[in-house]
Amino acid sequence: MYFNYESILTFKKKLSKAKLSGDKKITVMIDMDSVMVDPLYIEAMEKFLGHDIDLDDVNSFYVQDVVLGDRKKEFFANFDKVNLYDGAKIFDGCNEVLKKYSDRFEFYMCTDYIWKEAVWAAGANLMNKYNFMLESSVITPRNFIFTGDKSIVKTDIKIDDRTTNLVNARLKVLYTAWHNKNMPDEKLDKEKLVRVSTWEDIDYLFNLIIS
Repeated sequence: MYFNYESILTFKKKLSKAKLSGDKKITVMIDMDSVMVDPLYIEAMEKFLGHDIDLDDVNSFYVQDVVLGDRKKEFFANFDKVNLYDGAKIFDGCNEVLKKYSDRFEFYMCTDYIWKEAVWAAGANLMNKYNFMLESSVITPRNFIFTGDKSIVKTDIKIDDRTTNLVNARLKVLYTAWHNKNMPDEKLDKEKLVRVSTWEDIDYLFNLIIS
């Protein structure tokens, strides 16, 4: 957890009186993969390769570019038949925090569903994502957003593991993942980002905002 308290204070000052008082809800976009759930993507690649993958050695968002090499096309050949959410689990504390603050925040789940290497599998991936969220999350399906461009979504707060997906938010919250874990505090400050690593951190953040 790395809290830029100046950014949080500035955010609170810019909120409307109605949202500060609770008369209107504060809007929050939450990424799905690596924030609410870890899809079994690494496990699928490990099974394909026949060995474990050490994410400590991977700094790229696109793990497949690093570990698959010239076998990438072979791996994605039948990807429309792979359900990365079959057996996946919602993160500890996620639903509890969403329930706890549902009277003050309006939560939207926003996720990309198109693999750049397997565009033809997008329909199946979207269905798998939708079914998992429907069964595992407390967010209403009316607030599910599936898009390849999260910049079109504008909310008070955005929580994502990619900085490029945090545009058009008054408060930008970076969720720690393998590819951003080494981002220095100086850069977080420069980009006015708040870092969280667990849903316990998010609980603390939400409480800080409304207190």
